[in-house]
Amino acid sequence: MGDSKDALHEDEVQFLYKWYSPCNFERNGVVRVVLMTSSLTNQEVEKENSGSRTMSSNELVYLGVLAVSLPVGFLFRYLSPPVKQGAALLLGLLITAASCHIHTLHSLVTVIGTWIIIKSSWRHAPALSLSWTFLYLLFFRLVTWFDLPQPTPFANAIQLLLTLKVDRKTRKQEMKDVLQREEHVNNSMVSVANEVHSFHVEKKKDVSAFAKSPVIGGLSQEPSLYDLLSYSYCYIGIMTGPFFRFQTYMDWLRQPEPLALPGREPCLQRLKLVPLYGALFLAVNSVFPLAYVRTEEFLEENVFYRFFYMVAVFFVFRMRFYAAWCGAEAGCISAGLGCYPEKALSKPGGGPTVNYSPDSTTEEKYDFRTIQNIDCYNTDFCVKVRHGMRYWNMTVQWWLHHYIYPNAPFRSYTLRAGWTMFISAYWHGLHAGYYLSFLTIPLCIAAESAMEGSVRAKLGPRGQNIFDWVHWFLKMRAYDYMCMGFVLLKASDTVNYWTSIYFVMHVIAVGCIVFVAGDVFKEDSQLRLTIRGMDRELQRQSSMLGTGHLGDQESLRLRQVSYGVSNQTYPQNNQRVTPAEEGDAGNNGPPMELRNFPYPMKLKRAVRYVGISSANSTELHCFPTEEQCMEYEPNPQGLVVFFDLILDILSGTGFMEYSFMFYGYYNNTLVEDENFSYNVPIAYLFTAIFYFAFCLICVIKRMGTAARVAVATGGSTVGNYSMIVFTGWDYGCLGDRATKLKQKSILYRLQVDLEEESRKKQAAALTTWQKVVLYTSRVLMFFLALGLIAAAFYGIFVATTFSQTKSEEQGFLGLFFEYLPSIVITTGNFVVPLLCDQIALVERYTPSNTVILALLRAVFLRLVSLGVLLYTLWSQITCDGNVQSANCVLCQYNHDNYPCWETRVGQEMYKLTLFDLLTNIAMLVLVEFPRRMVVDNTSCKLSQWVGRQEFVVPSNVLGVVYSQTVVWAGALFCPLLPLINTIKFIIIFYCKKVGQDKQFLVKQIALSQQLQMPEHNT
Repeated sequence: MGDSKDALHEDEVQFLYKWYSPCNFERNGVVRVVLMTSSLTNQEVEKENSGSRTMSSNELVYLGVLAVSLPVGFLFRYLSPPVKQGAALLLGLLITAASCHIHTLHSLVTVIGTWIIIKSSWRHAPALSLSWTFLYLLFFRLVTWFDLPQPTPFANAIQLLLTLKVDRKTRKQEMKDVLQREEHVNNSMVSVANEVHSFHVEKKKDVSAFAKSPVIGGLSQEPSLYDLLSYSYCYIGIMTGPFFRFQTYMDWLRQPEPLALPGREPCLQRLKLVPLYGALFLAVNSVFPLAYVRTEEFLEENVFYRFFYMVAVFFVFRMRFYAAWCGAEAGCISAGLGCYPEKALSKPGGGPTVNYSPDSTTEEKYDFRTIQNIDCYNTDFCVKVRHGMRYWNMTVQWWLHHYIYPNAPFRSYTLRAGWTMFISAYWHGLHAGYYLSFLTIPLCIAAESAMEGSVRAKLGPRGQNIFDWVHWFLKMRAYDYMCMGFVLLKASDTVNYWTSIYFVMHVIAVGCIVFVAGDVFKEDSQLRLTIRGMDRELQRQSSMLGTGHLGDQESLRLRQVSYGVSNQTYPQNNQRVTPAEEGDAGNNGPPMELRNFPYPMKLKRAVRYVGISSANSTELHCFPTEEQCMEYEPNPQGLVVFFDLILDILSGTGFMEYSFMFYGYYNNTLVEDENFSYNVPIAYLFTAIFYFAFCLICVIKRMGTAARVAVATGGSTVGNYSMIVFTGWDYGCLGDRATKLKQKSILYRLQVDLEEESRKKQAAALTTWQKVVLYTSRVLMFFLALGLIAAAFYGIFVATTFSQTKSEEQGFLGLFFEYLPSIVITTGNFVVPLLCDQIALVERYTPSNTVILALLRAVFLRLVSLGVLLYTLWSQITCDGNVQSANCVLCQYNHDNYPCWETRVGQEMYKLTLFDLLTNIAMLVLVEFPRRMVVDNTSCKLSQWVGRQEFVVPSNVLGVVYSQTVVWAGALFCPLLPLINTIKFIIIFYCKKVGQDKQFLVKQIALSQQLQMPEHNT
C-alpha cells in the first residue's frame, strides 16, 4: 500500500467501512488511517542511535548559554548594584523568551502568584507558596490534558528552579531558625516566601536581626515585585542551576568590591576537566547509545553484556552532568555569585553557616562553596550510597536535606530517606522511571546500614578495608542500576531492562537485609539458650540446697537484662512483680527515657501459652511496657445467642475478634523446647512480608509481560489504526451473531477514533473568545469536581468519627453504626463518579481525555477515601495526636477504647471487604437480574430503551483495584484478609458470569438494540 504513513485513498476507506460495518454511518471530515507496523522500527532505532552520537539541539542551546555566561559574568563585576540587577534580569528574560517562547508565561504566572501570596498573607506565605508551586508544577506537566501546547525542555528546567526558590519550611522549623540566629546559625530559608516570613517574625518579636553583619544578615525590607522578578529571572543558572537563595542573590548585588574578589583562578580550576568530560561523553555515548536498550536485539545479548551496558550508560550520564554543572559553576564564579570568606563556613545551596565580620587587617580567603553543585571525585569514589547523594546536585540536595527530610512524617532514617526521594522524584517529573529509581535508594540504604552494623562492625582493619572496597563496587552498580530508570523514563522500558538482568540489585539489597535479619535472630536464639542454661543450673543448685522456690528463681530471671530484648517467663501462678517494675508502675507511666515513644508501635498483646509439654514460653518485648497497656481480653464469657453470633460475623467482633482473623490473637511469645522453637512475632511478620513480596513479584511479572506486548504491537494511536485494519478481525468468530458482534465492535473503535479527530479539529477552529469561555468552564468544573470529592472525604471523616463514638450500641442499630463508614465510602464511590460524568459533558474534552480524567478522578476518590478512613481512625486512637490527653497519657494512645488498636483497624478493613461483597451481590440479585428478566420478557419501549446491564470494564477494573488496595492496607492487621478477598472475587466472578451467560441465550433481539452502548461507557 505504499508508504505506511500515507493516507489511504477514499475508495479504500469506503471498502473498510463496508467490510467492518453492516450499516452505514455518517463520516465527519476527512478520515485518515495511519499504519504502523511496530512502535520502534529498525530504521527508527538506527536514526535515534545516529542522533545520539552527536549533541542534540537542546544540548547545544545549553552549551551556548553556558559559554555566553562566562565572559558576561566578568563584565558584571564592573556594574553598580542597580545596573547589575537590571542587566541580569534583562539578560535572563531574553534567554527565557528565546528558548521558551509562549511557555514563558508559566514561570511568570508562578512568580506573580508567589508575590501575591507574600503580599496577601505573610504569615501563611510558606504553606501557601508550597501548595501553589507544587500544584502549578503538576498542572505544568499535565498541561496537554487541557489541550494546551506541550512546554519545551527549557521551560521545564526554569520551572523546576522556580519551584525551589519559592518553596517553604514548616512553621516549627522556621521558628527554630529564628532562635538559632542568635546562636549565629543561618541554615534558613530557601525561598523568598520563607525569608519574608522570617523578616516579619523578627520584626514583630523585636529580634535584633538588623544589627548583624550585612553580609549574611536577614532581610532589611520586604522584597518588591521587581526584586522577586530579578531573583527569579537572573541569568545566572537560569537553566542549569545551581540553586541559590534570595539572600545569596542580594549579597551578590551588594558586594562592596566585586573586582577584588577571586575569579579567574577558581574559574579555570573548575573548567580544566570540562573538555575531558565532554570528550568522554561523546565518545562513550556513540558506542553505547541508550536507544539500543529498547530494542529486541538488546534482549538477545548475553546477561553479562546487558549488565555491563548500564555501567556505560551511567558513565555517559555522569560525564554529561559533570561537564554541564562544572560549566554552570564557572559561570557563577565569573560573576562573583556565592563568593564568601572561608571563615563563613558556607554550604552548597545554603550559604554561610556562621556569622562573621570583614577584617581589613588581614587578607581574606574566599571560596565558592555556596554555588558548588557537584563533587566529581567524591561522587565516584565515596563508599556509601547515602554519601553519594550528598555529592551529587549538592545545592538541591541541601534543599531536600533541610526542608523535606526533617519534616518527613516518619522517624526511621530509611523511611525519611524514602519520603525525601519520593518528593525528589515528583520534583523531577511524573515519569514512572523517576519513582522506580529514587524509591530504590532507601532499599539500598537499608541494606548497607544493616550490613555495616552486622558484618563490618565485627571485622578487623583488613577485613573492613576489603568490605569497603566491595561496598564501593556495589554502590556504583546500584547507581548504575537506578540510572537506567532515570534515563529510560517509562515503566515498561525500565522494568524490561531490570527484568533482563534479573533485578540483580533489588535481589542483592533484599538478600543483605534478610541475611542480617537471620543473623540477628540467630544471635537472639543463642542468647536465650544461654539464659535458659543458666536457669537450669540455678534450679539444680537450689534443689541440691533444698530451696526450690520457683518465685525466687523467676525473679532472678526477670532481672536479667539483654540488649534490645527483655526475656521474661511468667509462671502459671504466684506471678510476682520485680522492684524495677514496681518503680515504673509507681511512677504512673513509662520510664523517663521512653515517655515520648509511641506505645502503639510496640509489641504488646495478652500472653497465651501453647500446650507443649516440657516447653518454655517466653514473652518478648522490644521496649519496656506498662502492665495496664498489656491488658486485652476480648473473649466472650458464657453462652452467646445465635443472633449475636451473626452480628459478630458481620462486624468482626465477639468470637471473631479473638481468632486467627485479627492481629490481637497472635501473641508475642516464643515457644522453645530442646528440639523445637517457634517465634510467633517473627512468623507473623514474615508471613506479611511474604504476601507483599508475592504481590510485588506478580505485579512486576505482569508489567514485564504487558511491556513486551506493547513493544511488539505498539501503543500509539498510529499503531492502533494498523492493528484495527490488519489484525482486528477474530477468525475464531463462528455464526452470524458473533460475526456481526465483532463487526460492530470494530466499527465502534473506528467511530471513537474519528470522533477524537473531529474534536481536535473543532478545538483548533475555536476563536479566542470561545477558548476563554471553554477554559473558564473547564476550570470551574474542575473545582466543582474537586469540591464533590472533598465533600465525600469530609463525609467519610464525619461518619467514621460518629461510628467510633457509637461503638457501644448493640443490635441492628449498633451494626448500622459499625458499617456507617463502609456505607458512606461505597455511596461516595458510586454517586461522585456519576456526577463527575455529567460534569465531563460540560468540559468537552476529547473522548480519550474524558476517559482518562474520569478514571483519575475515580481512582483518586477510591484510594484517598481509604487514607481518610485510616487517618480518622488514627486520630481517634491517638487522641488527635495529643499524648497529654487524659485517655492517652498512660499508654500514649487511647487504650480504654482501643485495647488492641491494630485489631480495630483490621476490623474496619474486614467490614469494607465484606460490605463490598454484600453490595455486589445485592446489586446482582435486586437490580441486574430483575432488569434482565424484565427486558427479556417484555417488549415495551421503556424496557428496550433501558436494555440489559453490560459488563463495563473500567468500573469493574476500578473495583478490583479498590479491593486490592483495601487488602494491602489491612493485611498486616487482618492476616486472613487476602483469603477473604480471594473468595469474594470468586463469588462475584461466577455471579456475573452466570448473568452474562444468560444474556447470550436470549434470541430475537434487534442488533442495534442489542449492541447499543450507553454514553457513559464511552
